[in-house]
Amino acid sequence: MKRRILLLSIALLLFNQFSKAQKLYFPPLSFTANWDTISPNSLGWCLPKIDSLYSFLEQENTKGFMVLKDGKIVLEKYFGTFTKDSAWYWASAGKTITSFLIGKAKEEKLLKLSDTSSKYLGNGWTNCTLDQENKITILNQLTMTSGLDDGVTDNHCTDKTCLTFKAIAEGLAKAGHQVFATYNKNQCSDQENLKYHFLDVLSENCDLSFLPEKLDGMAYCPGSIVLKPFHRLKAEDFVNDYQLQTIGAIKTIQAALPKLKDSGNASIVLFSTLAVQTGLNFHSMVASSKGAIEGLSRALAAEFAPSIRVNCIAPSLTDTPLAASLLNTEEKKLANAQRHPLKRIGSAEDISNLASFLLSDKSSWMTGQILHL
Repeated sequence: MKRRILLLSIALLLFNQFSKAQKLYFPPLSFTANWDTISPNSLGWCLPKIDSLYSFLEQENTKGFMVLKDGKIVLEKYFGTFTKDSAWYWASAGKTITSFLIGKAKEEKLLKLSDTSSKYLGNGWTNCTLDQENKITILNQLTMTSGLDDGVTDNHCTDKTCLTFKAIAEGLAKAGHQVFATYNKNQCSDQENLKYHFLDVLSENCDLSFLPEKLDGMAYCPGSIVLKPFHRLKAEDFVNDYQLQTIGAIKTIQAALPKLKDSGNASIVLFSTLAVQTGLNFHSMVASSKGAIEGLSRALAAEFAPSIRVNCIAPSLTDTPLAASLLNTEEKKLANAQRHPLKRIGSAEDISNLASFLLSDKSSWMTGQILHL
């Protein structure tokens, strides 16, 4: 049975009548070498208009501006504190260059869009399972439908620890369920059976109008964890975390409740942490909020039965972007793995498999459970 599930996780062109294009110039590979230039005057450009252009660009908060002619620099201007050595995330420029190069390589039959990315990057370039990784194609990456989670803390990171499968949403969608997922800061691309919508659970109005009339399942899994010594935390830190972890869950469940009731056999999955039952250093804040989630899960399971099941997953340390600082070396991974009976760190897929089971009809005789992983 397929189910409907909610997952809460300036360009300006300057042109003129040029003479016949010269041979293209390619700048030297060395960063210290000079890049050849052409003066605007030699091209017959109107110099006062260039000054007006610079004024306009500065008004629009432009960081840097460059115009090339046959590969040589005609205009190069930086604004404010920005310099030629300043780092900046040029996502659109990167996508344009990548798309052009891929298109040229395809035209020359050097690759196919259906090729897996692993064919060129090798195995192990992500933090996914081998099966998940081998399903990612060049076309998936060009169209931003790879299934990799772009909600990581550092979206500039290209290390494999930051390239994690968005497991629950992708897994459910690939199984044929209609999935409505949400994002807050990092917009995601829609895929087959998977639609993303902006949602701010901290706002007064929790707008779930994008949902259908009937909802078969809901998972609330906010991506946040702060680990600090107790003496460094303020009371407002606890309040803010409680607002996100607990009040956010309450608000979304209340907003979705009529649609869940219409299902007649719906499932809610919440997320806690093993730290609630096992005392761990620096976990006082997250354990407080997640402890409330466990109590909420049991209370709602009793209140909503028999039409809505409520269960909670409380995992141990899992190899996801949230735990990157704890698992950013092989030595840390090995040491943490030795603390577990199975001698390995949990993966996003481990969590996804359990969440998918709890959201499905296969767990129809289970409610009010806190499941430790």
